[in-house]
Amino acid sequence: PVQLERQVIDKAPAADSTANTPAADDLTTIAIKDDIKMPEVDATAELDAFVREQKLDGDIIVSNAERDIVITMKEKVSFIPGSAVILKNSTPVLDKVSDLIKRHPSSVVEIDGHTDNSPIHSAAYPSNWELSTARATSVLRYFIGVKGIDPSRFYVKGNADSRPIAPNDTPLHRSQNRRVEIRIKGKSL
Repeated sequence: PVQLERQVIDKAPAADSTANTPAADDLTTIAIKDDIKMPEVDATAELDAFVREQKLDGDIIVSNAERDIVITMKEKVSFIPGSAVILKNSTPVLDKVSDLIKRHPSSVVEIDGHTDNSPIHSAAYPSNWELSTARATSVLRYFIGVKGIDPSRFYVKGNADSRPIAPNDTPLHRSQNRRVEIRIKGKSL
């Protein structure tokens, strides 16, 4: 809570913008001293703005589902086809998502890997089940290993092609089904 309060309060107007407004440091001290709860910026809007700023708004979709925030990352910004190695251009978004997860310590995070119905037969991934699970696990490992988030907060699922969002009848539709979804679940979101 203290970190969140400082983040919100640091966005307050500067002391010279209004004659009777205390300096931002004074507001921080007051908020910590009195344990005042400051409203948080809408997390979905914050993530969506960041995705647009990164010029990834066609490839990463941020949405609400009931009280959850869902971040859908298409394959072309997340992984090379047939691979579970995270592409570098998606790491700024993963960093932003990890910040959100850390700000909401009571939230639980579900990471789902999805593929299209094109068969895969490689030494590493004998089927789409292994590939989808490996992709979800790669995102999990990033959050745990790189960002230091407690592993007990996560669930990982590989769905292969069992939960498509589009028919698997054209290359465009199949590309929509190849995705990783990060669902941040929590009462405080």
